Amino acid sequence: MRGGRHPANTAVLIILHGLSGGSQESYIKSIACCAAMRGMRAVVINNRGCAGASLATPQAYSAAWTKDVRTAIQHIRDTHPEAPLLAVGYSLGANILAKCCGEDGGASPLTAACVVSNPYDITASNDMMRRGLGPIYDRVLCQGLVRTFKKHFGMFAKRGDLPDWGRVGDSHTVLEFDDRHTRRVYGYGSVEEYYEDASSSAHLPSVAVPLLCLVADDDFLLPRGGLDSYRRLNERNPRVVT
Repeated sequence: MRGGRHPANTAVLIILHGLSGGSQESYIKSIACCAAMRGMRAVVINNRGCAGASLATPQAYSAAWTKDVRTAIQHIRDTHPEAPLLAVGYSLGANILAKCCGEDGGASPLTAACVVSNPYDITASNDMMRRGLGPIYDRVLCQGLVRTFKKHFGMFAKRGDLPDWGRVGDSHTVLEFDDRHTRRVYGYGSVEEYYEDASSSAHLPSVAVPLLCLVADDDFLLPRGGLDSYRRLNERNPRVVT
């Protein structure tokens, strides 16, 4: 992101990618190009260990961890104090962004945000990956997580306090991976506890900036009646539109 080519008040679009993705993904490049064509700046926040980046500490990212995104957004605010900050998140990035907006409430430095294909309720979305096309999607997502884990295994092994590292690489579902790795790294007693804490749905009533939630009515990760239930939830907050 270069500031010299734009006025100081040029809007910045902050982009959050999906699970095990990164700035190399075609959909991330597409939205960044669209922003640039409209005279905006665009910046992608890559999660820890993604997009070819090395890990500096034995901790990866998670659906519940919003501190990294918050730190990055604040850095952009500090370096571009006159620019409106907009944000868009996809899938896991959508959940993290929505959760961050809710946690920050009126203190959020964002002007507005948009979340695309947000899983909202991580437990319910994970359950949907047992039905229909879900197992195929589940397997592909898990393979991406395992590849990232194996790439950074040397750094993770430095912790020395987490059991069954060998079983992480044998995970075949996202649930298995999160139970063997993610929830342990972040200190959750169970994967159910992790998913409950990670779900952004509980934070939507506290969102204080305009938040547009885009999701396909036939998204197979949405529980039956899920879209209507989220619409009803969002009715409690006029700043959130589905």
